[in-house]
Amino acid sequence: MLRFIFIKGGLIEIQQKWKCNFDSLEVEKECFPTFTFNLLQSGSDERSPGINYRFAEKYSVNGIKYRTLTKIYGLRFIIAIRGKGRQFDIVHLFVAIGSGLGYMIIGEIICEFIFLKFHKYRNEYRRIKTKRYHLNQSKKCDDSTKVV
Repeated sequence: MLRFIFIKGGLIEIQQKWKCNFDSLEVEKECFPTFTFNLLQSGSDERSPGINYRFAEKYSVNGIKYRTLTKIYGLRFIIAIRGKGRQFDIVHLFVAIGSGLGYMIIGEIICEFIFLKFHKYRNEYRRIKTKRYHLNQSKKCDDSTKVV
């Protein structure tokens, strides 16, 4: 197979993967790439053998026009670099927690609005949800029920 690649050309993919944890104290020792090589097209393929490029050079000598067609074979490399690097940041943590709480509150407000305005049992829900107390109607507290 390598003989076909050298003669007819080929397409080779090089994948470089990085996985780094920047919180570690040993970043220099742990943060190294891994390489993977894939042969995407070789010179032995019947339908499309190898990588080739054709170009024509046109010129004239003594009034006679000539054309030289050249076909070049070669290797084409596709380089794909992927990486994942992380580092803990307290600000991002609190932003994520705050936005999560905000979404929960917005969801509660929307549900409350739907129940109070559109639900078929809205009057019953409103009655159960809110109770009104008047100070002059409440019982007087004695010393045993007093809240400190």
